Amino acid sequence: MKVGIVGTGAVGTSCMMAMALRGSAHDIILVNRNHERACGAVADLQYGAVHAPVTSLRAGHYEDLGGASVVFITAGANEQSGDVFMPALAEDEARSLDDSAATLRRALHSIEAP
Repeated sequence: MKVGIVGTGAVGTSCMMAMALRGSAHDIILVNRNHERACGAVADLQYGAVHAPVTSLRAGHYEDLGGASVVFITAGANEQSGDVFMPALAEDEARSLDDSAATLRRALHSIEAP
């Protein structure tokens, strides 16, 4: 099964690691707007996944997600220090949702259904 993950934050990289170590997919593609960051996250996991089931891990672009059985959208606006523990203002929440929606639109626009 081919799986795509959009976002290289804690959630995206954790999803990639869990799927790779469990052998949940034969092809995992990690996409981030900063491609070098996606490449780094994949390289880090490849060093530690030597004894994991055979899984192709690669950094890619939105176009590479075509034909994926599942695409996890874990990308979103970065939280500021302390935001997790403090309620955000309505204006900040709206900006965060707008940023997340823009990311989702870019991803969906580039992915073609099989």
